[in-house]
Amino acid sequence: MDKSIIEFNKKFDKQKQELIDGFKALGEEKRLPKALATIEGEQPTYKDYFKAAWQSRQAEIDQKNTRIAELERRLNAVRSLSAMRASVIRQWTWERLSPRIKSAIKRLNKAEASHER
Repeated sequence: MDKSIIEFNKKFDKQKQELIDGFKALGEEKRLPKALATIEGEQPTYKDYFKAAWQSRQAEIDQKNTRIAELERRLNAVRSLSAMRASVIRQWTWERLSPRIKSAIKRLNKAEASHER
């Protein structure tokens, strides 16, 4: 059974019970059968309205879920690009600094060698 129909039936039964309780609280039990017949006669119309509203709401939910999925995809792409960029920067920094570090080590070795003499 369609989820919207199940939900409609729950809500319709709840509304009927509230109507019954209201009539009893007012001491109008004798008018209750006519009121129940009226709302039960209109049940198909109420169900159509409920289903239309349900479908509209479900369409909104589906659109939002699609939007969320798209944003998640974009976020993952940005994260991936960010990780690649960080990797490139680390590699570039090492390639740029490596010759300088090696040169500094050679100079230190030469300085240490000249002090030992």
